[in-house]
Amino acid sequence: MDIRSRSDSEREAKVRESVAALEGVCARRRLDCEWELRHQAPAVLADEGVTQALMAAVAASAGLTDAILAEGLAPNTPANADGEGADEEPSHGSPPAAHAPADGGGAAFAAAVAGPLVSGAGHDAAEMARLTRMGMLFVRCRAGVSHSPLEYVAPDDVAAATAALHAYLAGEEAA
Repeated sequence: MDIRSRSDSEREAKVRESVAALEGVCARRRLDCEWELRHQAPAVLADEGVTQALMAAVAASAGLTDAILAEGLAPNTPANADGEGADEEPSHGSPPAAHAPADGGGAAFAAAVAGPLVSGAGHDAAEMARLTRMGMLFVRCRAGVSHSPLEYVAPDDVAAATAALHAYLAGEEAA
């Protein structure tokens, strides 16, 4: 079981709750059970300045993202090399930047819908936070499936993320 949280105390409480529930099920079924804590890492929060700069970069990149999508360079569905499928509706749940309302502005609309997210990351981001300011730019996956062979990121979402990352790095370079 992998339990993550932005707070060590919340994570530890959830572990205790989960172990108690498991032990309760085993007791009711007259089963023996045992568990072993294999890894525990402290929670690491993203740097607030990096988070704000990434959110600003998403909003600032809306025009570039919309221009890329308008050119048809990033169809919003898996397309064959000849572009078949580019006019189909996306199969992921939330409205992609390419289909945002005109007054919302593509990538800016998508950022407003998603807002800041908490990762609970136990990977490179946690290690990087020891060395420097850390933040993460999340890219929407179809049906929210991530870290799985079923994961799929639509080309329009790749375009939006690339434009946002470009805007963020340009802002960092200027700072």
